[in-house]
Amino acid sequence: YNLAAHTNSSSPTWHSSRYSSEIDFIWAYHTILTYLTSFNIDDTDSSSLSDHKILISQWSFSHALHGQRRHKTETC
Repeated sequence: YNLAAHTNSSSPTWHSSRYSSEIDFIWAYHTILTYLTSFNIDDTDSSSLSDHKILISQWSFSHALHGQRRHKTETC
């Protein structure tokens, strides 16, 4: 799934002096969309002066941090 379309945030991500288009995407498999916490399209005019915008996604995979951490130790 295209995250911009999924979050109803579609907008042009590239521009020139005459044209603009949505040509940059972040794609995700549908089963992980429940872990998406936010999606933003950031203007780059002040940070990188690029003709492309910055796509930012944030995720929360809290289940990945649960459970025991395994440490491998060596004994001599």
